[in-house]
Amino acid sequence: VLRRTPVLLEHNVDDPLVLIERGRGLRDTLRGFGAQVEWREYTTGGHWLHQPEGVDDVVRFLNGVVLGKGVGGGEGQGGGEQSQPAADAGAMELS
Repeated sequence: VLRRTPVLLEHNVDDPLVLIERGRGLRDTLRGFGAQVEWREYTTGGHWLHQPEGVDDVVRFLNGVVLGKGVGGGEGQGGGEQSQPAADAGAMELS
């Protein structure tokens, strides 16, 4: 089941409650079990969503998974930048 479940993990480097190393560790552990993990790492945002890029990434991910519009995939670091451009990066529509 885990291998067929898309996972989006987002983490802020400046999170004071859950250190970035813990997020990276979870990412690596899930990948070790065969999960298809999409990782987003942002420089700021504390223990909250990095806005607006983090929210945009969630919408893009859900559009891809739920509506089949394609998931950009890969890893992103710093300020919401992505290693691969997303197909509908600017789209905010869920329907």
